[in-house]
Amino acid sequence: MGNLILISCSDKKKEGGGAYPAGSDPVPWLKDQSLRQRLFDTRSKVYELIKENRLVDAEKSQGDRGLDPRNASLALGPDFGGKAEGSYLPACVRYDGRFFRTIRGQSSEDEVIGKWRGLRKGYCVLIVSGLYGLVAPFDPIQEYTCHFADRIAGQDTSLQMLWRELLTEIVRDQAAEATSVLIDLLSEEAYEDAFDWHSIYKSTKCLHRAYKLKAGPETLINSALFFDDHFIMGQGPDLSLCPDRFISKDYFDRPDEQILFESELKTTKKEVAREGIQKVQPELKRRYGLTWDSLSDAIRNQIANSEYSYARNRDLPGFDFTSASICLSKAVEIWLEKSIVEPLTSLPKLRTLLKNAKGSAISPYEATIGNVSYFLKSVKKAMSGGWIGYHVSKTFPAVRSLDFEELSAELEVIASDYRNGWAHKKPMPRTVYEEFRVKACEFFKKWVPRWKAEKAVP
Repeated sequence: MGNLILISCSDKKKEGGGAYPAGSDPVPWLKDQSLRQRLFDTRSKVYELIKENRLVDAEKSQGDRGLDPRNASLALGPDFGGKAEGSYLPACVRYDGRFFRTIRGQSSEDEVIGKWRGLRKGYCVLIVSGLYGLVAPFDPIQEYTCHFADRIAGQDTSLQMLWRELLTEIVRDQAAEATSVLIDLLSEEAYEDAFDWHSIYKSTKCLHRAYKLKAGPETLINSALFFDDHFIMGQGPDLSLCPDRFISKDYFDRPDEQILFESELKTTKKEVAREGIQKVQPELKRRYGLTWDSLSDAIRNQIANSEYSYARNRDLPGFDFTSASICLSKAVEIWLEKSIVEPLTSLPKLRTLLKNAKGSAISPYEATIGNVSYFLKSVKKAMSGGWIGYHVSKTFPAVRSLDFEELSAELEVIASDYRNGWAHKKPMPRTVYEEFRVKACEFFKKWVPRWKAEKAVP
């Protein structure tokens, strides 16, 4: 299939349509017969949940999906492996949310289809949908409404978990070529959580979009403009997307907005916006106490994003909490960099002690939790020299010699138990994340007041 681009469906959809195109293949892009059958079976399962009033909206509290008028005419047609008559439009026409309206502009329906057919050579698009799982832009689909965050009545699960294994297998099948790149332009975490990324990473290079200033559905228009600019109609030179590099575009809705791509979800060390953080900040401020106000916005945002993911998904059996854990470890890394490593490395003799696992000198920004743990041990040894000991004691008046060893030991536990063995390598269960959730709070409340740096000694 070549390079694969994933985009989100939209809640807003164009009404109407016509009969199913006679003799057409509902999923011409999916050749594996086993995956095709499982796709139809799972679509039919979601259809049944809607029609039997067993699917409940958990995102916007709009109630039972079976009572929504937009699902009233939904029929078990060829798109579900059935034969009933329904009303169809190509997916790129049916979806009418901000992303698709931006691509469409003032174009007619035929012009829209022609535009989507002009996708840059070597790229294919799949649209991620709570009802259909995956659809290509020209697949005929019906009008409907549901969301990946919807909960199944009587069961402790959601559409995310219902689809997760199959969507992961299909994406791996579609991006099976050794040179393929998967570009994730999905608009919400609820869509990204419908995939088992640690499994996908084993065989596919991935690039997940993130923005400096906006997150979630607020990014839809900018993502559409970026998609249209680089992937539709072959406009301009092919863009080389490299991880962890901010890209500015004059068509973004704010002059200071930038897009960045992560090779693995939530692993960039750059400061980017994440979803839902405002909702959980009051509770976090209560739990973290006075320490919360002394943390930087970058640290608070990482902790809040972790808490938001936990609050949304903690009741889902089998949910992978790796991304939530990564956010907590990133919060620790940012605090270490700004509050400890940078003040200590202002002394040239200590700067040479900061090294990576291969023994090469690195900057504070590049240092991992493990690197900092080793660095603290090295600094403690170097403090036997009078000038260095004086510099450190003046920089951190409340820190004792034993604090270097104790903090180093705690960092080793965080790195080994909650980061290195999990970072999108295997699913992290809720129990492990909850241990880290408690430990992280205790960590900041304990160490932030103690490692308060004074002005560096000249």
